[in-house]
Amino acid sequence: MELSDKYYRTLGYYAPTLFFIQLNGKGRLKNIKKWDEVQKATLLHEYIHFLQDITTVQGLQNMYRIGEYLRYVTNVAKDPDKNEIHLPVDPLMTAGYNLKQNWQLSNWTFGNRTQVIKYVSYAKQMKGTLVDDVTGNKQDVNGILLNCLDQKGGNVNVDFGTLQIMEGMAKEVEELAYPSMKGMSPYNPYYPTLS
Repeated sequence: MELSDKYYRTLGYYAPTLFFIQLNGKGRLKNIKKWDEVQKATLLHEYIHFLQDITTVQGLQNMYRIGEYLRYVTNVAKDPDKNEIHLPVDPLMTAGYNLKQNWQLSNWTFGNRTQVIKYVSYAKQMKGTLVDDVTGNKQDVNGILLNCLDQKGGNVNVDFGTLQIMEGMAKEVEELAYPSMKGMSPYNPYYPTLS
């Protein structure tokens, strides 16, 4: 099997902040004892993402952003001075709510999905500056830029962020519980290793 085929085969997924796990296997959860190891491992992997969603800064920030967005949309909808509302409401046009700042910070710290097989070096990378809507305080945001090798031996740059950390954590737990799944985890762009 080609490396990219293995990476892009979808065995299941978790929808952040919606608390929804989708598995692409056969059988219902009540028949889990009859599931094959791949499907059980996929459920564990996606369940780890659910736990990350309700216990980590990234997950809680996503929920906070959605809550603030809904609060803003509700206020726009009930404002008697407005006679129309356009959906979806642009989350970047919400002055005074810091939603733009939170949206930018989330994007800057998420990382990207570039496939690599080996880590070479890293460097500090300036992502941007946040300016608080209320206080006017400024805060520079830095990230990590990884220089890596792809499967053809070419140099690729990767933004390292919460995507890699969360996928790496789910992969490690899954492979501890199901050692035969080593290298067969659901989508993880940084497998086999960053060594």
